[in-house]
Amino acid sequence: MARQSYGADQNIHSMTTRQLRQYIADKSQEAQERLNTSNMEEASRAFKDAAAEITNRAGTKVRRSTSNMSKSEMREYAYALRQFNSLDQTSTFAKSIEWKENKSRYESFIRSQAKNDKSGKWAQYITPKGNVSKKGYAEYKNYIGFLRALKDVTEQYGYETIKYYYQQNKGSKDPEKRKLYMEKMLLETFEEVKGKNKTSKEINDIFRAKMEAYDERQDKTEAVKEAAQRAKKSAPKVIKKAANHTNKSSGAKVPIKKARKLKEHGKVRRTTR
Repeated sequence: MARQSYGADQNIHSMTTRQLRQYIADKSQEAQERLNTSNMEEASRAFKDAAAEITNRAGTKVRRSTSNMSKSEMREYAYALRQFNSLDQTSTFAKSIEWKENKSRYESFIRSQAKNDKSGKWAQYITPKGNVSKKGYAEYKNYIGFLRALKDVTEQYGYETIKYYYQQNKGSKDPEKRKLYMEKMLLETFEEVKGKNKTSKEINDIFRAKMEAYDERQDKTEAVKEAAQRAKKSAPKVIKKAANHTNKSSGAKVPIKKARKLKEHGKVRRTTR
């Protein structure tokens, strides 16, 4: 039967019969790959129910033929395929798709973090050849999940701007230094709460306490600096006197008078004859 391409974000209800045939052909193949690489014994009840809607009686093959379907039936089946594919997050196929979608974001994150990573937490995932290893992807996902737990910080601004949140809103005198410290505290908090099932509020409290302690230290440091500068400005100025004060004429040479010749007394004059 004739098929027609459809838009990636096109609504199923707006598709023509030919578009529905193409959509079902594509999504049924995708669903089969997901089914083949899924562990159905450990799958959720919702996933198993969704699989039952699109497979044969044995539950092993995804139905692909649309020859005996009306347009409304094809539309209903298209929705069932979409539902099943959206529920899959654990199959090998789902992970490969997720990796492809997140690969560039993951690599950018690792490269960015590694630049100022004194702990080596993220720098370890840069290979000797300068490539980003896939080994850190699971930890990256955990860290992004942790950042999402900081809801009252990230809800409005998102992860990309969380690094700039404090200096933008609290007027830090040294934004770059504060940004680096905040990244350090985020990572420190992440390591501190990992595996402890902390609530979002508890995580936020820990992180905020670290940043508030930093702010307090910085404020004290600034206060000490300002006090020292004020003391320096108010101190009396001491004018140093020149060790050897001379007037303008001091450089002039004083002429030395020659001593007069003494008269020669008793000197016998010679006469000529």
